[in-house]
Amino acid sequence: MQTSPAADDFRVVCLGGSAGGLQAYMDILRSLPANTGMAFVIAPHRALENAHLLPQLLSTVTKMPVLEVEQGERCPENSFAVSKARLSRCLQ
Repeated sequence: MQTSPAADDFRVVCLGGSAGGLQAYMDILRSLPANTGMAFVIAPHRALENAHLLPQLLSTVTKMPVLEVEQGERCPENSFAVSKARLSRCLQ
């Protein structure tokens, strides 16, 4: 007998990149459906110049909500999260 997963049981995909990663992030988002059943998180390895603009820029290429998350925040399913600059990453 197969059991169904819990409502909050989904995969989190982490995308890392540097200052040149914006186009790659946009290309990935553009190719994804809005209902992937996963959460996506950008974790740049260093503070990006104008990082505060990332959610706004990325939201132009996807129907998924693009969120800016802080330490300890939960990343919801079917969303794309951008961690704040200089934030150590700890996802729930």
